Amino acid sequence: MSANNVNLSALDTKMEELLAAFNAHPGLQPPNTHPTVFFVADFVHNTHRALKNIDQAKYQAGDAACQQEATEVLGRNGFANMLISDATGRLNALTGGGPPVDFGDDIRAKIKEVVEA
Repeated sequence: MSANNVNLSALDTKMEELLAAFNAHPGLQPPNTHPTVFFVADFVHNTHRALKNIDQAKYQAGDAACQQEATEVLGRNGFANMLISDATGRLNALTGGGPPVDFGDDIRAKIKEVVEA
């Protein structure tokens, strides 16, 4: 999907739903926060912040910088999808090891909605 065809409001809503699913995940609950869940949730949170910083009026007017920011958000969401879908164990190694994590059906469904938004 091209960055100039993205409905930023719909993407914002989908990302908020994804973050809510992360906040409910057992791996993000103190005192035993799982480093992999924390890392990916933080990555998604920072991506959402970048989305919220895009000036929608300029974006809709075709501003090149805003288009580039939207492209970056889309790319980061694609990367988050790849991380959440990882079945190889490489993500665990990247985030400090520990026991493998299952993000669960809710997070997997929500990230799919985000990348399809």
